Amino acid sequence: MALVKELEHLKISLDVIKLATDGFSAKNLIGVGGFGKVCKGEIANTEGLTKNIVIKRLDKKHLSSNALTGGQRLKICNVVALGLEYLHNPLGTQQRVLHQDVKSANILLHNFWEAKI
Repeated sequence: MALVKELEHLKISLDVIKLATDGFSAKNLIGVGGFGKVCKGEIANTEGLTKNIVIKRLDKKHLSSNALTGGQRLKICNVVALGLEYLHNPLGTQQRVLHQDVKSANILLHNFWEAKI
């Protein structure tokens, strides 16, 4: 929990990102990847200095669907977090697995919207 509080200042709201990229406008589009568009923008940090940023807005077929409720989305996030914790936590041994490729394509949803990583 201490790490989360330590990194709290790095959070950027979606509203700030939308403002920085002019709503992910075409004029700020710098590329398209396998999972979405990449836009450039400019954002002010806590000292008031502006920084150039690059934001990837993911097109996730199921996660952008209206078929999922907010509660279901939160449940998917929680299950994925628990799965990553299980993989990364050595559980009293010196062995652990680091996933290294966490992305929407590697999060599987079965027919009851249960997530598997």
